[in-house]
Amino acid sequence: MGTWCWRTWLFKLWDPRNPVTQMALRGAGTPQFAPPEQMDSSFGHTDARSDLYSLGATLYTLLTGHAPPLVNERMFRNVRVPPLRSYVSDLSPHVEKAILKSLALKPAQRFQSASEMLAALDRRRATRSSPPLWAWLLLGAVVLILLCAVVTLGVLAVMAR
Repeated sequence: MGTWCWRTWLFKLWDPRNPVTQMALRGAGTPQFAPPEQMDSSFGHTDARSDLYSLGATLYTLLTGHAPPLVNERMFRNVRVPPLRSYVSDLSPHVEKAILKSLALKPAQRFQSASEMLAALDRRRATRSSPPLWAWLLLGAVVLILLCAVVTLGVLAVMAR
């Protein structure tokens, strides 16, 4: 399986009256791993969600042995990303769902942070929830009662001598 990569150049425009860095040409990467906003700035600007798209494409390729379809094929020819489980039948459904979510064409439909994606990939983290406040209060009350009982038994033992 070969990988094709093209290069674009980034230029910093120099204007002594306006020292703000300006980009003259947007860079692109390996097409199979690049999100739409990296290919064409009309889809928005790149941010952390762009990296999560690339991470999802990398995980997809590592697990299936096939790169996901190119963004332009997905957008203009309605090519769908084949389900990972069609290649890897014993893959956990929550892992497949997380990777496919990271490959959403619109950044707003992807994970908004790496920690959110990690929680979705790790089902134990995704399903773990904090006990309600009443459970903590009940636990505190039980510990307090046990502590009082131990102290009381200790005092009674000392008095009995």
